[in-house]
Amino acid sequence: MQGFSYKKQLQSAQQEMMAISNHFQKLEEIMKSLIDHAPNKRVIAPERPMSKSEVASILCMSSRSFSNLIKEFESDLSSMGVKKTAKKLPPEAVRFLCEKVENYEDLD
Repeated sequence: MQGFSYKKQLQSAQQEMMAISNHFQKLEEIMKSLIDHAPNKRVIAPERPMSKSEVASILCMSSRSFSNLIKEFESDLSSMGVKKTAKKLPPEAVRFLCEKVENYEDLD
């Protein structure tokens, strides 16, 4: 009877490992679709609107720092049609902000 229990636990562990592996494959696909490596540059190229928290996470910024970044470029973003209260940013706004952050990193 114990052998059956171990076999069932092993099957369960294998199923969990497969689920985790699939999850990582999906994450890798998402990252590949977002990041296009150019020489010495990292260009984010989203195909869909992204939440502010998603963009902050991709840029390795805290939500407060990202909020400050948005305030700094508020006029540029509003000319793109992004409202202050927008929950999601259109792809062109994400690319714009990512380029600005990349330029800041180049100054270091």
